[in-house]
Amino acid sequence: MLKILYALAEKYEGKEIFIYGIGFHAMSAFAELSYCGIDITGFVNTNKAYEQHAGKYIMNRRIVVKEELVQNDSIVVVPREISKTAIQKMLYGICVLEIDELLAPDYRLRNKKVIIYGIGQRGNEIYDLLESNGIKPAAACVSEKKQDVWKGLPVYSVDELEAAPDIVFILATKLPKYRDEMLGELEDRDAEKYIDLFLTYNDMVSGDMYQIVDKAFGERKNIFLYGNDDELFKFIEKILNRYGVNIGGRIYEKGNPDKKIESIYELIYKELDNTAVIVAEWDRERSKAVCDQLSEIGFCIQKHNYTSIYPKALRYKKGFQVKTDCLLGYSPYVDERFPGYVVYGDAKKDDLKIMVLGGSTSTDGYYQSIGWPYFFWKKFQQQKEVTVYNGAMMGHDVVQELLKLLRDIAYIRPDVVISMGGLNNVNVKKDTDNQFCVKEVMQWITAMAPKERYISGVKGDECTYEFWHRNLKVMKAVVESYGAKFFGFLQPMNVAKDNPSLFDILTTGEDNEDFWVFRERAGKESDPAYRNLISLFDQETEMYIDYCHYSEKANEVLADSVFKTVITNMKENLE
Repeated sequence: MLKILYALAEKYEGKEIFIYGIGFHAMSAFAELSYCGIDITGFVNTNKAYEQHAGKYIMNRRIVVKEELVQNDSIVVVPREISKTAIQKMLYGICVLEIDELLAPDYRLRNKKVIIYGIGQRGNEIYDLLESNGIKPAAACVSEKKQDVWKGLPVYSVDELEAAPDIVFILATKLPKYRDEMLGELEDRDAEKYIDLFLTYNDMVSGDMYQIVDKAFGERKNIFLYGNDDELFKFIEKILNRYGVNIGGRIYEKGNPDKKIESIYELIYKELDNTAVIVAEWDRERSKAVCDQLSEIGFCIQKHNYTSIYPKALRYKKGFQVKTDCLLGYSPYVDERFPGYVVYGDAKKDDLKIMVLGGSTSTDGYYQSIGWPYFFWKKFQQQKEVTVYNGAMMGHDVVQELLKLLRDIAYIRPDVVISMGGLNNVNVKKDTDNQFCVKEVMQWITAMAPKERYISGVKGDECTYEFWHRNLKVMKAVVESYGAKFFGFLQPMNVAKDNPSLFDILTTGEDNEDFWVFRERAGKESDPAYRNLISLFDQETEMYIDYCHYSEKANEVLADSVFKTVITNMKENLE
């Protein structure tokens, strides 16, 4: 049986555990705590924009308002992206904790025979962690034995250890490769196996497994679990059972009648509109490949009828590499001719040259959907020979767009520059001490010299919208100084909408007021340096494949909108 080393701290046993919020950060907290074996009581909503959803259920757990919390019995856990201090003021008298304050090494290990599997650096760290929490390891084991004693404990090879009812293994590694090898060595042992890391935080934030499961459960769909009846499969199945979600069937690459597992291709004969699939596959690339198989069978990512423990929106075979960029942190890479760009067209001398800048929603080749810049290029090809230099990159905001423009415009010499952004200036810049800082460069500085003070420039009090718009105007001035045309667009966003569905909130919503400011200010701007597309998809369905990235259907609509705007203002260049 697979378990996570960190569990509910002993002093909080018997308490009702609520998660603050009902947005996707709250769902990432739900995922993290559920993996740690914690049974969540419910969700606390204080956002008036979402108050119509009070009393509804998420994963069979009720959404409550603060008045329903009991002072001595309730604990509210704050997602990692939200300030604990702010929530404490809002929920005065209620115990509010950060996730790490709620968790501790599983205290039940004190009464078990603990074997640390692995005696390298992580083994040393696990040993010290257990000792500091009153847990006494009984022995250590290794795959290949080279010594008899470690830290005063006997060392055994895996084969030397006899089975015992109270024996448990703690796998002392954070590397998936070694974890899988260790689990393979222990495959035939009916013992608890503890790991200290299940998924990265980024995986949980970007993933949507529980949102899709909740949607499928609410729609009474038949839920299939993809896996080979291994430790991971049983781990996920147990969590789902805890929340009353029953698995309707088991599937894998090849069927296994003895384990009641069907082949994945048997899904072809199922009623797909009434079916949802969860992919429980350890190997990240293999998981993406299975998602591709589901798409081939007829499942549709924008219909949200399949999911994975990893973010499913990523493409199995990437269209570009991600490489370190000394100015921007990182950039897309295809070849040395145009490093930092994915190029559509032949880059001929007489081609109309168009540069595209933006974040992940403007990339093409990294996510499952074909990006809007590709559809835009195909449309433009019908009018004139054109080459599109797509410099968009996941996480890039207006600062990185501006820096990239300043660095590369003199060499690419585009006739048109398109910026499609806005969202990342809320997501990326909210935690930096100066909005003009490149987050990745700051991380490099603090990693190399953690105790050194650094200069980040004169600090202002602009909101993220004002900062984004001001720098968009700078980009426009730079582009026009080179004799080119600039088209800025405020990208479509699935946040801060009027009357959002609960599923919309679970997958995209959060309590960051800056998103509401973008919507409000964009609708009132008298002289914008952009075209406002923020609400382009608000009344449409099947436009998003996850919390913010667009489906192919949406990308075609977006490409058409951008094309019409550009073509209207480029008549003299097309004659």
